[in-house]
Amino acid sequence: LLAGSAYVDQRMEVAVALREPTPVREGPTPEAAVLFELSEGQLLWLTEDQAGWRRARVNDDLQGWVDKGHLMGSR
Repeated sequence: LLAGSAYVDQRMEVAVALREPTPVREGPTPEAAVLFELSEGQLLWLTEDQAGWRRARVNDDLQGWVDKGHLMGSR
């Protein structure tokens, strides 16, 4: 059966990008390279938290680090 696909990681949070563009970076610093940008209102899933930055995932192929100040819904 497909029971394994129903698993949800309980540590993952949902947030929304507050600014356009919101840069998603290679690492949790403002000096890290920008991988791509989010549009205002774009939904993303958050995992790690590091010194004011959140690791964000848009889908399996698009992920990186976002400044927490650019997000609504991030603790």
